[in-house]
Parts: sequence; structure tokens; C-alpha cells
Amino acid sequence: MWDVVFGLTNEPNVDYFEILDIRPPKLSLDSSDLQNRFYKLSMEQHPDLKKDASLDVQQRSAELNKAYRTLRDPWLRAAYIVEQNKLPPSKEIPTDLTAMYFEIQESDDRAALAEFQSVIVNRMKQTSEKLLRVFEQFDSTSAEGRHEVIVSLQRLCNENAYVKSMAAGVEKRLKGAS
Repeated sequence: MWDVVFGLTNEPNVDYFEILDIRPPKLSLDSSDLQNRFYKLSMEQHPDLKKDASLDVQQRSAELNKAYRTLRDPWLRAAYIVEQNKLPPSKEIPTDLTAMYFEIQESDDRAALAEFQSVIVNRMKQTSEKLLRVFEQFDSTSAEGRHEVIVSLQRLCNENAYVKSMAAGVEKRLKGAS
């Protein structure tokens, strides 16, 4: 299901944190540490650098690349955790954005659309900041107590997808209004 929202098609039993040797799994990742881990493991596992580039070696290299691509992006990382915990994408529409959505659909005024765009960009920043706080919460909570934190991630992923969709809609309407 998350593949529709974020383009994820993860194997449920593939642990990207384990692949990148991040134990215990944590969501507040240092991007340079993650990149260094990836490059180090890439050099060790890359099929072109192995004499025996079997299908298994190629598959491990592909999994390493997918793990890195997923974990380096905070939103993909959040969606991955939600998906790994078998929570479907939330269908919940952020109620505070519903009225704005309809106003955007009805507006042909370029100035109003530009104002909506500004509000949406601000909302995207706020949502990203919330995500980082939830990552910290996840990292400081025991594995047994993480369900509510993961539900928060699920809601934030949904909100982010909804806001991104609104941003694309405003951008499209602005191009049409010129």
C-alpha cells in the first residue's frame, strides 16, 4: 500500500537497518554517517569488485542500494517503519486543510493562489520539523512501547502526502492562471 503513497515496494522481511549495520534501529540518522556506512559496504559488496558476482552478490548489492535510498530520505524512512509494522496508509484527511483544499480548487486569483502556496510551504516545513521530533521520540522509546509513535509516523506520512498533493495542485493552477 505504501508503494502508492511513497513508491515503496519493500520486502516485509528485509531489514534495511540491519543491511546498513544500524543497531539498534534508529530514525534520527546522521546523513554523513549513513553515507559512510553505505560507501564502505558498497565497496565490500559491489558485484563489479567481486570475482564471483553470483546472483546472491548482485541481490545483496541491490538491497544495499535500496536500503540506502530509503533510509537517507526522512519521509521514506518514516513510511518504511510504518510499512514494516504492517500499518496501512492513513485515510485520515487533515481537517485543518480541508477548507483550504476547496478554496484552492475554486480560486482563479493568482495572488490568492500564491498566498496558498506560501501557507503550504510553511506547512511542509512544520510537518518536517514534527517528523524529526517523532524520530527522536521513536529512538528514545523501547521497542515494546513504540506503537503510538509509529501511529504518529503514519499520520505524519499521510499529512505530508496530502500537503505535497496540495502543493502540486497550487503549482498547476498557478501555471494555468498565467
